[in-house]
Amino acid sequence: MTENYKNSVPIRAYERTDLHPGIRLPSLAKRFSCLIDAKGINPWNPETLYAWVKEVEDTASRQGGLLILGLAKIETAEKFDLFSAMESFIEQDRQMLVNLMKIWHLF
Repeated sequence: MTENYKNSVPIRAYERTDLHPGIRLPSLAKRFSCLIDAKGINPWNPETLYAWVKEVEDTASRQGGLLILGLAKIETAEKFDLFSAMESFIEQDRQMLVNLMKIWHLF
């Protein structure tokens, strides 16, 4: 049994559907390089994150923030745009988005 545990892949907090969004979403947001400087991620505060999204000029950061807010079901004036995100994200963030869509069955 110990051998199997050593070879198992740890489940990341953002993959766990049993966790509160206040734990799950910050774990996810930390995986996007475009959200490294985002306010409202840790500690989780969607109002602060939304205020940051409205002020940030970088398209990738704005779309990353809108993605997290959308997953949190927070109403925003501007909605997450998949095409804008994929165009503006660096390769690492694009891959993370694809992985997220697979894990959370978003497609």
